[in-house]
Amino acid sequence: RGWMIWFVGTLFVVYQLMLQNGFGAISGNVTRDLSLTAIGTGVLSGSFLITYSLMQLPAGLALDRYNPRWLMAAGALICAIAAWFFGQADSLGSAIAIRAAMGVGAAVAFPGAGLLARRWINPAQFALAMGLIDCAFGIGAVLGDSGFNHLLTVMDWRGVLVLLSITGLVVSVLIAAGVRSAPPGWSSEEEKPVPLREALTVMLRNRQVLLGMIFYAGTCGTLFGFGGLWDIKLQQAFGYDPVKAV
Repeated sequence: RGWMIWFVGTLFVVYQLMLQNGFGAISGNVTRDLSLTAIGTGVLSGSFLITYSLMQLPAGLALDRYNPRWLMAAGALICAIAAWFFGQADSLGSAIAIRAAMGVGAAVAFPGAGLLARRWINPAQFALAMGLIDCAFGIGAVLGDSGFNHLLTVMDWRGVLVLLSITGLVVSVLIAAGVRSAPPGWSSEEEKPVPLREALTVMLRNRQVLLGMIFYAGTCGTLFGFGGLWDIKLQQAFGYDPVKAV
């Protein structure tokens, strides 16, 4: 049962990466229809990651204090609604605001799946569960890039966003119906929240944590930006069509 609950929660991670990386596949169409400049397209792509990163601390605090089942279901629903409205966007300003809202909803996906793994999966298999969540990131990225490019052969980018909205609604319902926040007999005292200031003090005094933060600060923005916007364009410059580029 624990693995099934983990699996349902991890579907949100796959969906998040489809939203995040899939923009690279539709960016050319969006740029043309909304008459965007290269800078406008870049800002639109990055608006998701800006709110997503800013919401990581609040998302973690909320997951520690409230029911992750409903927080994750609400996050997926926010993403679904935002995907719908993004498909109706007619200006850069509205598109940025809507895509930023996606980042807010998606912020609980990865930490939420990790929390479910910690509560439901045997501690001896926790590392496996977290590794598979990272694998789900990759699956979502491929579905976002390759999947969207295949869909663009039969519908326009706005239709793809409508389909994404429906997918997000399904994920939200599955989480609400299939996820349980904790196993029977679990007590909230087992995870008594640590005050934010105390937690940050402990982390920032740990050399390994600081080195990890520097490493990810220097790589994640580049990797997410490249994967979510420029990789397909770069490979097209070398003669690959959009489908083969991924």
